[in-house]
Amino acid sequence: MDDLNILSIITSFGSLGVALSTKGDYTPIHALNDMFYVRIGRKFSLAAEKARIEDNAYLKKFEEDMQKSLKSVSKECLKISPENIQHPRETLLGLLCLP
Repeated sequence: MDDLNILSIITSFGSLGVALSTKGDYTPIHALNDMFYVRIGRKFSLAAEKARIEDNAYLKKFEEDMQKSLKSVSKECLKISPENIQHPRETLLGLLCLP
């Protein structure tokens, strides 16, 4: 090869490098990112979003169930007459304080 061909090849690679590194409207890297997203990334993004929605629905239902349980226990506690209320035994308190 003569020096002119080598110089034009080096210049071409330099231009390609500049095109890849600059943030133009559309570069080959952008196209590769799009292809990755369509073929692989989109599936993971959709699966992650679906999992987040399911988790939020589960947590909302769990919170509602806990609120219902708390109201139910509170209602039952209010039915106990004051003379029937007892302090817990020390052995029971000791069990509750164990790590």
